[in-house]
Amino acid sequence: MPVLSRLGFWFRDLRASRRSSLSERYHVEVVAPDPAYIDVLRFPVELQFVLALHPEWREKLQSLFERGYGIGIRTIRSCPASLLRAVERIADVSQYRITEPWLMRLIHDTEIPVFTEDELREHYDLGMNLFDEAHLILEYRHRMKQFVLIDLEHHGAEEVDRVFVSDMDRALRPVSEMYLLHRIHADLRKDEFHPMRALAIVLLVTGPIAHALEFWVRGMGQLFAALADDVTHATSELFSLRQSGFTPKQLWKQGYVLLPVLVVAVFLVLQVEFIRAASPFFGGFVFGLAAALFPFTNVLRRYADLRSGYAALEQSGKYPAEQRPPLTMLAWRELRRTPLARGSLCGLALMPFLAGFAFLMFPGWVQNGWFLAATASIDVFIAIVVLFIFSRIGDAAYAMKVRELMRV
Repeated sequence: MPVLSRLGFWFRDLRASRRSSLSERYHVEVVAPDPAYIDVLRFPVELQFVLALHPEWREKLQSLFERGYGIGIRTIRSCPASLLRAVERIADVSQYRITEPWLMRLIHDTEIPVFTEDELREHYDLGMNLFDEAHLILEYRHRMKQFVLIDLEHHGAEEVDRVFVSDMDRALRPVSEMYLLHRIHADLRKDEFHPMRALAIVLLVTGPIAHALEFWVRGMGQLFAALADDVTHATSELFSLRQSGFTPKQLWKQGYVLLPVLVVAVFLVLQVEFIRAASPFFGGFVFGLAAALFPFTNVLRRYADLRSGYAALEQSGKYPAEQRPPLTMLAWRELRRTPLARGSLCGLALMPFLAGFAFLMFPGWVQNGWFLAATASIDVFIAIVVLFIFSRIGDAAYAMKVRELMRV
């Protein structure tokens, strides 16, 4: 394997080791109601699920509460770095950077992904064993959600009570598997998004430079604010791909579409002042459109890579073609699977319109570099808001899935 590929894996592992210093930190929700006023509907959804499967356990549970015990639901609220690293390694090395459907089959059916001899041999020299990575994921199937017996009065737990809670824990395993899949999708690639760093760049770098350029030559500040961050991001992305082992030919295939996009974006920005003189809204719309061209091109390129990845999985026999949805649908599902991807898509869709309203509402600020930099980064602000919303509704969506599982 090329030296740069080895360095790419080393840098990614170093990044992942810094990603989560709180591995294996649990959150425990204790249920210890008054035995005389037990309302199952007010229990956590995990306890409701178990009692829906085994209604006869309600009497045993009430007996525990009467004798001074409580039931705790222990939850790993964020995936450990080692777990996410295992998912990324298998996806990048063997599954064409796709996390589904092999991950779902591994978690729910314990079906190990198909690894070729070349893949195993090539990465053994790096100290990587793909089977070990798959078994590491399997170890967390029933650890993400667990019942624990809480001895509230410190009089010791009897063996029959421990056996009962163990039975409850086994009944909860389908929920733990579903929660593991939910958390992986929520936490995967999260470290690639740095909102505070993006805001700092807008305030301390892009804004001052754009302000000086706009004061020097009208329109140059707009050009810098709209394209500087995207060009820098595209360059760093190509460099990271080279670290991961991409050949110069593959890099050219990844980056050749960016040249015409750059030409179109520059042309659009140079027309902003002429359009703004006739309509401030459409001037801002064109400015936002130019700023969104590079990120949107990256989204399209990512979609094309996912679609070709699914096709390659099918051709290699790693993904059966029988009864599968169309490749277009599979690639779209994979693209929007993570909250970060959804936030980016929402930001790019709204960016031209919000930039138009910004130019319309604040016409006197159009020559201000910080205003231009902030307007060109509207997609980042929207992504931050969407991530915050999904972090709040993620648990609610998980609870809805558990209730759907109860009705099956």
